[in-house]
Amino acid sequence: KMNIQNIKKTNIVDFYLQLQTNDLSYGTITFYQKVMSAIFNMAIDEEFIDKNPTLRALDQIEGSQKKKEVLTAEEQESLIRFAKKNNPDMYRKLVFLIDTMCRVSEFSGITWKDINIKERIVSINHQLQYEKYIGEEHCRFHIALTKGKEIRYVPMTQRLYKVLKEMKENYFIDRRDIEVDGVGDFVFFSENGYLLHAISFRRELLKFQNSYNKKAKHKIECLTPHMLRHTGCTRNAENGMDLKVLQYLMGHKSSRITNDVYNHVTQERVIQEVLKTAKNQLKQA
Repeated sequence: KMNIQNIKKTNIVDFYLQLQTNDLSYGTITFYQKVMSAIFNMAIDEEFIDKNPTLRALDQIEGSQKKKEVLTAEEQESLIRFAKKNNPDMYRKLVFLIDTMCRVSEFSGITWKDINIKERIVSINHQLQYEKYIGEEHCRFHIALTKGKEIRYVPMTQRLYKVLKEMKENYFIDRRDIEVDGVGDFVFFSENGYLLHAISFRRELLKFQNSYNKKAKHKIECLTPHMLRHTGCTRNAENGMDLKVLQYLMGHKSSRITNDVYNHVTQERVIQEVLKTAKNQLKQA
């Protein structure tokens, strides 16, 4: 929807990040990269543009071929402990994203109307998107249905319940009078007090990751909203949550992605059990 001369590398990266937020795999995004690179090369040949904006755009995208997609249980707990001690706002965000396994656009759009403290249920019924529309010069926020256009009801973990209960108690101190398409009373905001979206929150995570790595014994190479979502999914799979229940909570229309997590966890368990058995045999020998 943009004039080809105005498209920059940052626009391409933002587009790929949005695809990733919508659960497209790294392989699929690589396909987009190949197609778009070819198109921009044609534009260079026709002298419409001088440079190809897709050049090295994939370098900033998390992919299974480059980085792992989930945190280990040890990394997760270490990160959460650090956040709780040094960055309470990020701690609350990490707990919500991991424990609800929601998409970042759903997380950004959560309002207090969606939080039932008494019943300990979070309703995932819409998302907050930040886009530029045809004929408009700048991006703006708007409310949209969830990706699957369905409502999910996610039970709170004890940890999430404590976080949200504390936030609710401080509601009149922390609230912001911001509305989007008639929807207000948002729960989470950026560190500067603005509404969140995928790109701004990713920057927050990167800043937090760098802060963590300065003091951490084992550094974390990558930290994204998508990674937190799948970390929560993996923890639940490790704990034996029913596949169909997990698929529902993740909002997956197809069980393929959920199955991939289960298969990965199963393989990890097999390796751990074999090593454990071999270690015990060595002790007995």
